[in-house]
Amino acid sequence: MLARSALFVERKLLHALGLRTNAAVVDAALVVVLDPAREQAKFVLGCRDSARGGIMHRHLAVYPGSFDPITCGHLDIARRAANIFEHLIVAVAEHSGKNMLFSTDERAELVRASVADLPNVEIRTFSGLLTDFVRQTGARVIIRGLRAVSDFEYEFSMSLMNSHLAPEIETMFLPTSEGYSFISSSMIKEVYRLGGDVGDTIPPCVLQALAGKYHS
Repeated sequence: MLARSALFVERKLLHALGLRTNAAVVDAALVVVLDPAREQAKFVLGCRDSARGGIMHRHLAVYPGSFDPITCGHLDIARRAANIFEHLIVAVAEHSGKNMLFSTDERAELVRASVADLPNVEIRTFSGLLTDFVRQTGARVIIRGLRAVSDFEYEFSMSLMNSHLAPEIETMFLPTSEGYSFISSSMIKEVYRLGGDVGDTIPPCVLQALAGKYHS
């Protein structure tokens, strides 16, 4: 039987999911609660309340990913998460099961260069279970970006497994800003390889790195 857990989603995703919000509730979030008695998920509107341990008041969060390479969509999520938390760790996965264009060190350096103007963001690499890494950092929140509602089912399943492995760790979903919702690392690489202009979808350092990979 699934354990009880909660995940927090920004208000604007409520509309995408077809749910109404009360405009009077300024600091509201979608709380996805697993009901162990009924073994089903239910959606309720809740508030982030520090008195009740609301995750918005935790000081440290981890934003994991393969970042092969980092895109403006990733950067959008990182910037917004860095505005919410006192300290953000961007965690670059060493082995993600994908065919990587850039090595772990290269990906970490591209991320580091891209967030150089964010003083409260730290770059680390990790291997193994994400929950083990998050525990090692002392964080209690995992940041995940959602490009579209279609991402939610996969991310929801992953967050449930993480919750099973580490019940004390919460997952916060941040919807990607509209202008970046179509961007993915794999699409960027393919379009660039075929000669397309991707300059407005990736940081300048990534564009230079792609040139080095495909034109060296």
